Amino acid sequence: MISTPLEELSHQQDGRGEPTDCGVLAHAVLCETAKRRKTVAPDVARRLDEEAEQWEALTYAWECFENNYDPGLSARRTYAYYAAQCGVKRVIQRLVREERGTISLDGHEKAVHPHAAVEARLDFEAIAGPLRPEDRTLLRRYYVEGYTQAEIAEELEVSRATVGQRLRRLGALLRARYERRGRG
Repeated sequence: MISTPLEELSHQQDGRGEPTDCGVLAHAVLCETAKRRKTVAPDVARRLDEEAEQWEALTYAWECFENNYDPGLSARRTYAYYAAQCGVKRVIQRLVREERGTISLDGHEKAVHPHAAVEARLDFEAIAGPLRPEDRTLLRRYYVEGYTQAEIAEELEVSRATVGQRLRRLGALLRARYERRGRG
């Protein structure tokens, strides 16, 4: 049986024969992907089998693990499975949005033309360039990637109201910048 690069990575060990952090995460992503395939639509399940989506899930899981893991609070393997769940869930949410061909804005589904997404990304980079990285991420998730406020709140571990307040503040800030730019 041919193994994928992610499967090979899941067996990665350090010099003492212990699984590496990345190896533990890769194993957790593979397990979580297999579990989730049974609970999602067939088209999404097929895409979860694709290597690119599994690597994307691993990237998200690594980001979560690297930024939040505290050995004093939980076992490495336990936290790796939590991070893998977060990573696979984000990939599934993106796949579902792509399958629908919609972006959710304020809970309303809006059909998106394929070229509109590319144009939105280019416009976004021009508009959000001078903002702090965390503000750019928030705006990108909501306006470009189509995450709902609730999804963003869950990812950032804050309330939905906090996400809404930050989006309103950032919107006012960007409007003020462009009004000044238009007069100048």
